[in-house]
Amino acid sequence: MRVRHLAGAAAAAAALVAIAGPAATAQAETGIFRYSLPGGNEGSIEDPMTYQCYELESPDKPVSLGFNNTVFVAELYADGGCSHPVGTEVRPNSGFSSDPSLGVQFRPANAPVEQAPAATPGASTTTLP
Repeated sequence: MRVRHLAGAAAAAAALVAIAGPAATAQAETGIFRYSLPGGNEGSIEDPMTYQCYELESPDKPVSLGFNNTVFVAELYADGGCSHPVGTEVRPNSGFSSDPSLGVQFRPANAPVEQAPAATPGASTTTLP
């Protein structure tokens, strides 16, 4: 009887993967990058991918405070296209206070900076109320 229950559970799990597809389970949890916006609001980037440029907000709302609770090193940029670094790298599980920043890019903590590929603009973020 117990074997039948386990077989049924395995079949249900297989059906869920078939319906949702492998992409639903491919993204690993990498953490949350949180930042403070002018006016007291907060924003975040959940489970960022490496070497992708994330625009933090709009040009009239630069970011200068936050916390990197991801497994990656976060590098802050003066522009939303990640072309002009501000010189601030934020280690995993660390807070930051920096020059005004409009973009961020993540890289593995053990990867040298010079091996990072070109940025990919167009990523989105979430603004928290």
